[in-house]
Amino acid sequence: MNQSTVDMTCEHCEAFNEVSYSGLGVQSSGMVKCAVCAGELLLWKGTRDYNKAELKISPAKERILTRDEQHRATEFLFESARRRRKLLDTPEITNSPMLAAAQAEASAFERAAEFLMGCADNTGSA
Repeated sequence: MNQSTVDMTCEHCEAFNEVSYSGLGVQSSGMVKCAVCAGELLLWKGTRDYNKAELKISPAKERILTRDEQHRATEFLFESARRRRKLLDTPEITNSPMLAAAQAEASAFERAAEFLMGCADNTGSA
């Protein structure tokens, strides 16, 4: 039995699906649904037996931030980290089980801001 795969982009959600199939000796028919939105991906009739679709690449629904949006987002994240760090100095948090969570949040805000700064540095737009 001959087995292979074919890549298909869903016309409904733009997800990139991988569909496996095998050769049959007899005529058959069926439908393959998108792995993301369950929309019709392939309606087939013939000597190939198509299996279930698997997500290969998610649809890109995000848009690219402008340099100004990156700058504002970076400022927001650094300010959020600064506030968390300031909160860490209060006795209520210092002696609390929330200390580790607040430290982790501050670090996450800082990492996200540094990531955005790196993205802004790598864009050629002004």
